Amino acid sequence: MREQNHSNIETYGGKWFDFNAPDPATVDITDIAKALSRLCRYSGNCSRFYSVGEHSCLCSGIAHLDGHDMRVRLACLLHDTPEAYTADIPGPVKKYLLQYTNALSELEDRIYDVILEGLGLAGCLFGLDDIVHEIDQKAFAYEELYLMNSRGEWLPDDWPGKGNDYDIVSIGYTPNTAYRTFLDNYEYFREELKI
Repeated sequence: MREQNHSNIETYGGKWFDFNAPDPATVDITDIAKALSRLCRYSGNCSRFYSVGEHSCLCSGIAHLDGHDMRVRLACLLHDTPEAYTADIPGPVKKYLLQYTNALSELEDRIYDVILEGLGLAGCLFGLDDIVHEIDQKAFAYEELYLMNSRGEWLPDDWPGKGNDYDIVSIGYTPNTAYRTFLDNYEYFREELKI
């Protein structure tokens, strides 16, 4: 049994994930799905509990509605997987930190690469960052519309997806539903892509 130290955390499934030397062998999709289903977005300042896991499923659903292929849909599902280890850090905090250091972005990128390698997806989702970012922005606008008091009215008129009602996700998953839906989607995409 490995002891906890200052550079690792124990996952839901009992593995040790070391931030100084992340090992693909410690990556488990069940750990990721469980953690993401329990992390609330918006620092918990939304109208109800809304998990990163549900957000990931929403992004994948928007990609489907936009006519993107399975690879893009899988990339959307997995885009926030580093947060299973780092937790969800609000965008404004990330921007504030970027004024002083790139360490957080570099850590998230490194963890994402390790996750893809651990899941046997290294190189499979290359070149999709811009598409995933746009879909993430559309999901943000949808979430603002349904989960925040401002209803996203503060977003610029040209914000991707502003005012769209995708009517594809309940915006009401329990952590268990988010966990199961995330895993079901992941398994479906893997099977369809034959990875």
